[in-house]
Amino acid sequence: MTRTRRGMTFIEVILATAILGSIAVTVIASITLAQKKSTLDTERLNAAEYAHRLLLTYIHVGPESLPLQNEPRAQGAGWYTYALSEQILEEDIDDTENISTRIAKPYGVVTANDRLSSGIVYLTVKVFPAPNQTGLQFNPDVPLATVSRIYDPFDVNDSDTLMDIVRRLLAGDDQ
Repeated sequence: MTRTRRGMTFIEVILATAILGSIAVTVIASITLAQKKSTLDTERLNAAEYAHRLLLTYIHVGPESLPLQNEPRAQGAGWYTYALSEQILEEDIDDTENISTRIAKPYGVVTANDRLSSGIVYLTVKVFPAPNQTGLQFNPDVPLATVSRIYDPFDVNDSDTLMDIVRRLLAGDDQ
């Protein structure tokens, strides 16, 4: 007479438990990684929105209306600081190939006449996480967002911008 086995052996139970455990760890790790990625994407989106707002404020209201660069400001759920870079794009003509290019020069090394003759400004805003930021730990030296814009401050369609530039030049403000 042969005996039929019913149920599982101890080894089969241990093996099934190990397989289920490894699947559970993989699923939980994937969910955690997706949540961290989503939070990082949200932070980068908030930082990019802050950079765009700063650029628009600079262009339409004026640089004096911007907050201090090291002063943390809220955007969305995060706190950010920024660094603003202003450059003029000076024309450089290559006579041998008859090509005209523009070279970026910082505002601090050019005269008011160079600014007027260039006519084109290259602005760059880099947004960093504020030092008191809680939650995800970001490297404070690496920007979350960098937004650049080239604009013409002497655009005839925007008389306020033109007059603001002329007033600053007449006042001798070499920012």
